[in-house]
Amino acid sequence: MGINKKNALRQEESEKLNALLSGLREEEARVFREFIEQVLEQREDILAQFDPKKSCIRIEESNADFYSHQIDIVWKLLLTDSRIRAVDMDYGWERIKLYPARPEHEYAPAATNDEKHYRRAALNQYFNSFSETVEWFEQDESEKCSITIEKSITLNDEDFAFFSGNIRQDAPFLEDSGCGQPADSDGTFHCVLVKPQGVGHGILVCKDVKNGAFYSGYLPSLEWFEQGQDIMEIRNKGMDLL
Repeated sequence: MGINKKNALRQEESEKLNALLSGLREEEARVFREFIEQVLEQREDILAQFDPKKSCIRIEESNADFYSHQIDIVWKLLLTDSRIRAVDMDYGWERIKLYPARPEHEYAPAATNDEKHYRRAALNQYFNSFSETVEWFEQDESEKCSITIEKSITLNDEDFAFFSGNIRQDAPFLEDSGCGQPADSDGTFHCVLVKPQGVGHGILVCKDVKNGAFYSGYLPSLEWFEQGQDIMEIRNKGMDLL
């Protein structure tokens, strides 16, 4: 978008806001101004704790006591910061998580395997971390979709721990990995399996370049994926899933 077009859009939004404010009574304008000041102050308090060297910034407490609609506004304002990919906030303000878009972390060269695998698994658009994919692991066949694993990427323990805290990050090993393909017309998703060394489980990652959607899911093992086994059967065989 050109500078002139951006300026025109800003001018248009400014005029809309001025028109809205001009229709308020003095007391209404004061309440509205105080509300905005509180929201902006809360946003700045949160952003002051942003650390680009972390895959996920956990903020455990907040002194502000806002209502849910104020939390929603702060959440939307935080997402306007280009450094942040996702925000997780609870309504009690006991926990806030910021997920950087591209954390400052130097990944070691990852081992890759280009062998493709085809089966069915469940994906979700709302997971931010590996623990969430495990917690909400879905085996119901009706929730599964067709999956093509384009590539398997194995990380060392330190790098997998860093990546698993924020699976939406723009990790360098995902670039040109095959996970950026849009879903096929038949609904098949093209994913990359990211896993730690020495274990079978991992994370399925898929980024739809057409609409910007991000999908992910937990994979207990390639054996489970290819054979469609029940998770309990694998556990009974003594496989370490976690």
